[in-house]
This record gives sequence, C-alpha cells and structure tokens, in this order.
Amino acid sequence: MQEKNNQAYYHMLDRIFSGASGVYDQKILSNFINVNLRNIEMSVLLSYSFKGCAALELGQGTGEEASRYILATGNALDAIDVSRGMIDYSTEKMARLGIEKMYNPVLLPAADIGKLDRIYDIIYSFNGLINTEPDSEALKHGINKITKPGSVIIVSFRNTSCLGEKLIRIVTGKHQLGMDRLLGNVDVQVAGETVPSKYYSLSDANRFIPDTFKIIQIYGLAVFLPPYLAEIVRSGMTQKTISAMERAVCFLPFFRANGDELLIVARRYA
Repeated sequence: MQEKNNQAYYHMLDRIFSGASGVYDQKILSNFINVNLRNIEMSVLLSYSFKGCAALELGQGTGEEASRYILATGNALDAIDVSRGMIDYSTEKMARLGIEKMYNPVLLPAADIGKLDRIYDIIYSFNGLINTEPDSEALKHGINKITKPGSVIIVSFRNTSCLGEKLIRIVTGKHQLGMDRLLGNVDVQVAGETVPSKYYSLSDANRFIPDTFKIIQIYGLAVFLPPYLAEIVRSGMTQKTISAMERAVCFLPFFRANGDELLIVARRYA
C-alpha cells in the first residue's frame, strides 16, 4: 500500500513540476534571496569538486545548477528527476549551452538511486527534493550503495526554524506567519499549485544521511529573510546588504541552524 501511495505521489510531482518547467527559472532567478542561497550552495559544491569527479545531482529541476557545475568544472554530470517535463527542459538548456554531451539525465525518484550502476564521489541536491521524497529509508540505502569511503553528500532542505520569520512575526504582530513550518508538513506553492512537503530540523538529518557518513559542515540559508517574503525588499542596496549578511553568517553557530533552508555537507568514512 505504501509503495502504491508513493507512486501516486511521484506522479503528482511529475505533473506539477512538468507544468512549471517553463516558468520555474524566471520565478526563481527573479528572487534575490533564492539567487543568493543558490550561489552559496554552488560555492560549497565547487569547493568539494575536483577534475574527473563523478557527480550526481538529485532533483535537477531545470538544470540550472547542473549547467553551472559542468561549465565551472569541465566534468560530466549525471542527474535524476521525477519530472519528465523538467528533464526535457534541462536537456534543451544543455543543448543551447553546447554541453549536452557532458550531461546525463535519468527519469527516476530519489528513492531508486540504488539502481544506478555507478559509484559517485559527490552526490548533491539543492532544490527541495529532500522535502518531497516520501521514502527516506530507501534514499539512505541508495546513497550507501552508490558511494564509497571518501564520498561527499551535499544536500539542502527546508527547515522547521527560520530566524527571519521569527523576527518578522515579533515586529509585525502577525503571529501565524510561517507557523506551518513548525508542524513539519507544509503545502509549498509551485506555479499556482501546491506540493505536500515535509520540513525537517537539523536533528532530523539522520533520516536521510546514512550512518556511514559524518556531518562535516552546516550552513543556514536565507537566515534573515525567507524567499517567499523577498518582494517586501524593493531597494537594490538593501538587497545587496541582506545578501552580504547572509554570506557572512551562514556558517556561524546559531545562524547555521536557523535558516529557511539548511545545507549539510557529510563525508563517508565507512
């Protein structure tokens, strides 16, 4: 019964994200908070990459990070997504950039990555896949199966605690603002539709990080302002200031556990 429910959920994700593929980049890249947190994620990813690195992206979406990774490193990249529309869109993007031969997309839920016949040095996921994968145990098993000692996983996920939301609630008196994230289950808006998602805290990371891995770094993303409130900041100078503040504190104790998203780096030791 659970497998049947998961398949229905994956079909729903396919339908919604396929429908959103044509507008997703515009929506994300027009939001300065999203742009800044993705720049932080890419900076961390590139710091762990090396020439010839075997890398896999989980939930590649429109291929924005995949294209940046390939162009920055010269490495080939495997990428999975549950949405056929997103894969088609990203494949066209790679062709426009002239890097389609470096890019290998696979239509696959993250829970099934154990079926991939390759061992990876880096597995990364930046686009909320962790929050929408219903079978975290299968995901953990799959990560173990396709990695080796020394491999690194770099994953971000939406957090149950966001400092910026707390401060805005106090200042505005809007006591219900963002309170749904504390419940764990949140309906995330995607191109006019909603996707049921599960939010996690830092202490929940063991749900999707195997015991063979050890966390070596934690970053808080969008600590001061969650992306859905980015439109309240109109001044370009203020946007630059907030972005600089985010980059300055994202790795510091307290702040790194209280971002709208958390970014975790873990290395396999066994």
